[in-house]
Amino acid sequence: LQFLYFIEDISSTNKMKLHLLGVLSGVSLCSGLLPSHGWNTLSEQVFFHSSNETGPYADGAVELMAKFPMVTIEKWMAIDNKKDMSENIDDALRRVKKVNPKTSVIFYTNSVCDFPQYKSLYDAFNAQPENWLRNTSNLPIRQSCAGWYDMPVFDFSKSEVRDLWSSLCLNATAAGADGCFVDRALGKEVAINQAAYDAGHLQVVQDLQKSVGPNGVVIANHAYTMPNVNAAQLEFCNSSRETLTYLQECKDNKKICQCHASSKGPITDVLATYLIGAYSGEGFGSYFGFGGWVSSLQYNASWNQQHWPDYFDYPLGTPSAPVLKDNVYTREFTHASATLNLTSFVGTVTWKH
Repeated sequence: LQFLYFIEDISSTNKMKLHLLGVLSGVSLCSGLLPSHGWNTLSEQVFFHSSNETGPYADGAVELMAKFPMVTIEKWMAIDNKKDMSENIDDALRRVKKVNPKTSVIFYTNSVCDFPQYKSLYDAFNAQPENWLRNTSNLPIRQSCAGWYDMPVFDFSKSEVRDLWSSLCLNATAAGADGCFVDRALGKEVAINQAAYDAGHLQVVQDLQKSVGPNGVVIANHAYTMPNVNAAQLEFCNSSRETLTYLQECKDNKKICQCHASSKGPITDVLATYLIGAYSGEGFGSYFGFGGWVSSLQYNASWNQQHWPDYFDYPLGTPSAPVLKDNVYTREFTHASATLNLTSFVGTVTWKH
């Protein structure tokens, strides 16, 4: 613990260098906490993934967030204060953890987009043009993501780039995070060194899982079958066969899987789809979530209801296996029933309380 506190007290640049030494020597800097999972109520398998761009969350919002088994803070957190984004996310996660030590808190990263608000990593990587990924014309690839433009891309074929990028997450786990969300984990960049880049991109995520350890969480976005990584997110979870397929892939690969409901269509349809495919196992399971990645709204009763609707607390109970008849899935729980019509993709959830 003295070592971890020491890391927090030194400059961001030195923090990155010190943690980089930990990566190179194979030292795990994270004890981690896998999210809890249960069937008593839906609240035992929900997650929060968002941020507040205008400043720190109000105490009431933090108390509500701490009810979730798993909380991820995004890249817009308190962005108006112009601090290094790592500090803003670290602070929000620490506040959640202080309220509920049993919540698994997750730091957002992106394996393709070098966002300038992560100032330490951004400055370090921008000073290394020899490590920028290049296209088939041997020109640096400049990426645009989520409102930021002209960013160089990490060439993960190089071990020094993998170590530098990983240090962002390991800084966060040393500061108290239980793991990291890796956006763009599969990547779609067309590179001059395609095979080496693709292999390095896979390796950097897998190595990150090794570094955070078996109880640390690495959520690789859309990577339902990625080996040796323990979590994935289905970013656009909707009422469809594809959602059921992806949930099954996660289950088959014993992954923690976040089903983040798409904003399109009624939430009941997506919830019913999720419940048809929901699963649990030793150290893994499915989780349901929804809402925007960023908000400027302040905490009030409406915010509370929006993020924690009443049905989160309705009795659910253990499930039976889904039954498919006449192109309609039905799944019974002790205290609820879910159906999904595979023609119309309309779902229903009936609570038996």
